[in-house]
Amino acid sequence: MKRLLFVAWVTMVAVSCSTQPKFTVSGTMRGDHTMVYLWDRATRTYLDSVAMEEGQFRFEGVYEKPCQLTILDANDPEKAKQYITILVEPGDIKIAPDPEDVREHLVTGTPANDAYAAYFVAQGRDFAELRASKDEKRRAELEQAMHDREWALIENNTHNLIAPLQLRTETYDLSADELMAWVERMTPEIQATPEAQEIVKVAELKRRTEVGQPYIDFEDSDAEGNAVSLKSVIENPANKYVLLDFWASWCGPCMAEMPHLKEVYAAYHKKGFEIVGVTLDHKREMWLGAIEKHQLNWIQLGSMNAWSNPISEAYGVQGIPSNFLFDCSTGKILAVNLRGEAVMEKIAELLK
Repeated sequence: MKRLLFVAWVTMVAVSCSTQPKFTVSGTMRGDHTMVYLWDRATRTYLDSVAMEEGQFRFEGVYEKPCQLTILDANDPEKAKQYITILVEPGDIKIAPDPEDVREHLVTGTPANDAYAAYFVAQGRDFAELRASKDEKRRAELEQAMHDREWALIENNTHNLIAPLQLRTETYDLSADELMAWVERMTPEIQATPEAQEIVKVAELKRRTEVGQPYIDFEDSDAEGNAVSLKSVIENPANKYVLLDFWASWCGPCMAEMPHLKEVYAAYHKKGFEIVGVTLDHKREMWLGAIEKHQLNWIQLGSMNAWSNPISEAYGVQGIPSNFLFDCSTGKILAVNLRGEAVMEKIAELLK
């Protein structure tokens, strides 16, 4: 039975009478299903459901504005095994299993969905070759091709949802000004979407934590349950420079950074260098186990609230590892996201 919970979804009669642009979503889904469900992830509501007929399904709707919808094989997102995301735009959107990936489906038939499908197919082929190749030159060529293809996708699709959706994956490396420059290249209709406004919000957060900005104070608990504020560490007379490091025990790149942090900490802690680690773990035993196993002997804070951590949100953290280096004499940010040997080089320069 259909549940019409969204103004864009109407009965067949209303669709036929409407003068607004129409769209359809039809095709097949992997597996043996009797019903298919249309879900709006943004509002976490079901919009419609249809019965499979001879292995096919079909939805019809009126196009009102750019948005993402998801087709599921169950009326409970937690129980669904198939998630197929579509970009809603006028036209006939087609869905079919991806012949090259047994886990995925291809969504085609309209400009944005065609562009995204072609991108994913090309990236998938290059990634498969990258994983298999041991030729460093060829690997470098593939990595560059994948990088260039992604930015070409964003640049060529500022008139649809692809640009903000794909740009979200790049917010870690882009500055606030760079993010806003991309948003300003989008059409007014796309700039008004929640996906683009999310980029704007990230840019605003980044502006608060760029080099030259003052630190944002917070308080969290250490492993013994003692409350520790960032202010107390920065204002400690023994400290000249403080690195705020966001990490988690399950994060491979984070753990790969730890030998570098341990090296610089051992070399410069007594000269005025301190580290404050804030974990995005959600299991206390994993957090404490990683601290003990890797002997991370600096200040460690954690409330076990993972990505719902208000500290990471205040600092606009979009991915980990992320870090911020503070000058204790001014309370301002000196550097952001120092990785590998760059941490040692910067601290050595400051405390030479």
